[in-house]
Amino acid sequence: MTVAGCVEAGRAAGVEIRIEGDDLVLEAATAPPPDVLARIASHKAEIVAWLRPAADGWAAADWRRFFEERVAVGEYAGLARAEAEACAHRACAHGWLHANPVTTAPDAGRCSWCFEAERAHDQFVALGIAGAGQAWVHRGCSPAWAAGRRAEAGRALAVFGIVPHAG
Repeated sequence: MTVAGCVEAGRAAGVEIRIEGDDLVLEAATAPPPDVLARIASHKAEIVAWLRPAADGWAAADWRRFFEERVAVGEYAGLARAEAEACAHRACAHGWLHANPVTTAPDAGRCSWCFEAERAHDQFVALGIAGAGQAWVHRGCSPAWAAGRRAEAGRALAVFGIVPHAG
C-alpha cells in the first residue's frame, strides 16, 4: 500500500494523523482496526516525510490534494479522467516551478544552463518570475533550460506520486 493509501485508510477509519516534530501523532475517538494501525506503523517514517512540508511550504499531501482537486475540476468541466489528470499534472508542475524558483545574478557572468560567458551573438535573457526568482541564460540556451526545469518539476512531483497520465 502506498503512503497516501495508508493515510487515507487511517482517516477513513476515523484516525487524525499529524506530525509534531519527528513524531507521528494519531488520535481517534474509537480504537481503529488493528490492520489500519499496523499499516500506519509499518510506514511511519514515510508518512512523517510525506506530511512534513518541504522548503516551498508544501508537503506531499498538499500536492496530492491539489492534484486531486484539479482533476475533479477538469472532470466537472467535462474532461475525461485521463485528460483531467494531464491538465492537473501541468497545473501542479506550474505550481511547483513557481514555488521553487531558480535565481542567478546577472552579474555572475555565466549562463545558468551551459555555464559559459555571455556572447555577443547570444546574449543573456532573464527567465523565471520577476520578484520570485530569475535565471540568466543565453537566448539560445533558453529552450533547453526551460525543458530542464519542467523535467525537474516532473521528478519532484513523481516523488509525491503525481505522474503524468500515460497515453
